[in-house]
Amino acid sequence: MILLGASGLALESNDRTLLSALALSAATGRPFRWEGFRNETSGLSASEAQWVQFFASLCDARAFAGEAGGSVVELDPAVPAVIVPGEREIAIPGDEPALPFLRAALLSLARAKGTSRFLVKGSTHAAGNETFEVTSSTWTDLLKPLGVELTVQLHSAGFLPRGGGEMTAHVTGGACWRGADWSKREELHAIQIVSAGASLPAHVQQRQAARARSGVAILGIEPAVQLLKLRTGSSGSVVALTGSFGGLRVTMASVSERGKSAETAGEEVSAAFRRYAQQPYVVPERLVDSLLPFLAFAEGPSKLTTPRLLPRALACAQLVEAFTGRTVEIDGRPNGPAMITIGSPRSEL
Repeated sequence: MILLGASGLALESNDRTLLSALALSAATGRPFRWEGFRNETSGLSASEAQWVQFFASLCDARAFAGEAGGSVVELDPAVPAVIVPGEREIAIPGDEPALPFLRAALLSLARAKGTSRFLVKGSTHAAGNETFEVTSSTWTDLLKPLGVELTVQLHSAGFLPRGGGEMTAHVTGGACWRGADWSKREELHAIQIVSAGASLPAHVQQRQAARARSGVAILGIEPAVQLLKLRTGSSGSVVALTGSFGGLRVTMASVSERGKSAETAGEEVSAAFRRYAQQPYVVPERLVDSLLPFLAFAEGPSKLTTPRLLPRALACAQLVEAFTGRTVEIDGRPNGPAMITIGSPRSEL
């Protein structure tokens, strides 16, 4: 039993670190107990309690999360842990982004021996670059060198806080994954802008795209521009800017929020993309904690660079070592650029 929190490995209590622990426990079959999650006054949210039960269903685990507000989480997978492929579905409350949960759940489904179809309902477009466009491009490209066969499809868009979106992930598991080297990036050779809206006037998409286009003019590549009308369960807009760096597509996105103009959204996404394009690091900082568990199951070493080492990535690195026995070496400081190397296993699971 791996002990976390008050009685073991000290970690920041937040939703992303909890997702990493749940994903690694289900995928490895190793149980954990987390005492003092957040604290006794706030504890687990209703969604987090739901996540625990979902991961328990993946690996036939005994789970304890109590009611929302509890501060103890426990997952004890069946021995031997067997992930059964097939049809899965979950509805995430509209006031929480659905993409982090999707990425965490895919770790187990991608290791199952067979093909799985995973339907996720909720907010497919949220602030912090948590949009379907990022998942369908950058995330799938980061997994491809490992040998993970993943496709994602958007049925309808859902925007915070109402949600109402639906997306499906198809993943084929059972393959032996290879280590990946995401430490060096190729030259930028193409840019695409997608400006999409739902239940909004067409000029919103046009204004978003125009500002995003002018914002990346300094990079010297004329972007291809596409205006789309989304099917949706809630009104909103998104502007996504994708750069092709050899075999890696990197997408930055900005979604509509109360008080944010179309011009602000376009400037926001183009500024984020310029910052990324003008530095040499590869993996966007908000995807590092989702990627590390996948790399930990690949044969041989893996490495990546990131422009900013977030605290949740540091926490995930600790969890990867605890659950898999792989060494994780970090060359860099918190909130600064970093190189992360996942080495050989220290022990058999």
